[in-house]
Amino acid sequence: MNKKNLPYVAIIIVIIIAAAYVFYTQFAPIPHLSNATANLFDGKPFNGSIYSALYGAANNQSLANNISTAFASNNGYSKINGTPLTLNGKPEILYIGAEYCPYCAVARWALAIALMRFGSFSNLHYMTSSAVDAFPNTATLTFYNSTYTSNYISFIPIETATNKPDPAINFYYPLQSLNSSESTILSNYDKGSSIPFIDFGNSSLQVGIAINPQMIGGDNWTAIVGILSNPKSQITEEILGTANLYTAAICEKTGNLPASVCSQKYVKSIERYG
Repeated sequence: MNKKNLPYVAIIIVIIIAAAYVFYTQFAPIPHLSNATANLFDGKPFNGSIYSALYGAANNQSLANNISTAFASNNGYSKINGTPLTLNGKPEILYIGAEYCPYCAVARWALAIALMRFGSFSNLHYMTSSAVDAFPNTATLTFYNSTYTSNYISFIPIETATNKPDPAINFYYPLQSLNSSESTILSNYDKGSSIPFIDFGNSSLQVGIAINPQMIGGDNWTAIVGILSNPKSQITEEILGTANLYTAAICEKTGNLPASVCSQKYVKSIERYG
């Protein structure tokens, strides 16, 4: 190639790169995922025994009915009268949390159990809360990268940050972002920016949570799901009691379907209380 033509070749290359950048930023879809930090996610997929134990706890109606009064201790839960929130023709349950957050860690156990009464998960992952925050390394699950299927509800989970600190911003690396409608819901109903934030179809909300992460302390995932079969355990009372509350909130949106869940004594008791 003639050296005299090199400047022109360089200019052409720059133009091509610029055009590609404009095309990507203008036309590529914008996902919830922050791709810049997705590689920081290191959760391992749940194994079959953990799934089985969680589904067993979720669908043990006798156990649930024995701890129905535990919901009364749940702070941060309230009824609202917003415009119905739906997705794909079904009531939408919107969860906003973060992987570093220990209160989100305990709330996810309760929410996952409630949701398992209406559908099924795949690709849940092991996770712990931050190692350098309050109640460090609380064992939990993450909804990031999971799939939820239900005939009755739609579930949108957003984990806004990882459990890994970013020294450049003195906070945690971001993971997923909210779209404009989700941001509006959060700003309307969560003035203090508390997490976890759970919106049950714009009929009820969980903003923050009163469950103390310290109660599961150094327990690992196997120990936690094993304890959930013991009705005398504080962990069972708090987590399944909160799951019962969430179940009643969801039944309110589904027209009390499925009947096998929504006709249970604990649901009726919570509905009367509310």
